Amino acid sequence: MADESKDTPDGAEKNTDKGDSSKQQSNTDANQSGQSGDKKTFTQEELDRLVGKARREAKAQYEKQIGDAKLNEDERAKAHITELESQLRQRDARDAVIEQATKAGTTNASAVWKLIKDDLEFDANGQIKNLKEALAEAKSVVPQLFPQRPGSANAGDGGDAKPGATMNDMIRRAAGRQ
Repeated sequence: MADESKDTPDGAEKNTDKGDSSKQQSNTDANQSGQSGDKKTFTQEELDRLVGKARREAKAQYEKQIGDAKLNEDERAKAHITELESQLRQRDARDAVIEQATKAGTTNASAVWKLIKDDLEFDANGQIKNLKEALAEAKSVVPQLFPQRPGSANAGDGGDAKPGATMNDMIRRAAGRQ
């Protein structure tokens, strides 16, 4: 049979020979499915080499994933430790502020803490550097938290007298009679 070619509208030649067409169709199907007409055979050594390479790549990928998981776990642990250290520092600072505010005569040490906690500065050891200044600032901002203590109501009581001593006993002692 003779090959007959016709031009198609897109400019490609179309083979109209029926015998060649079925052969060409089967080659096209084989090429489209990713199979070539030539089959490659492998020796056992080549297969072992390819399988070994695939195993090494899979192992490397698995070890990388394990390393990443450990890294993420380590990062989470470090973040948790940092958070706990921060909480401990805040708790220690709160205790120190409440203690010093109570010594300064505050009526509400917790309110003083809430007032000055954001203004506190810490050194490398976690100790408060500016506690006295912060308390002085709190006194100036909210003096109601630090009321003035009134003087003693028993000012003329004679502070050096023994308990239960009367005025006569004190005069006698001062005169040297007792």
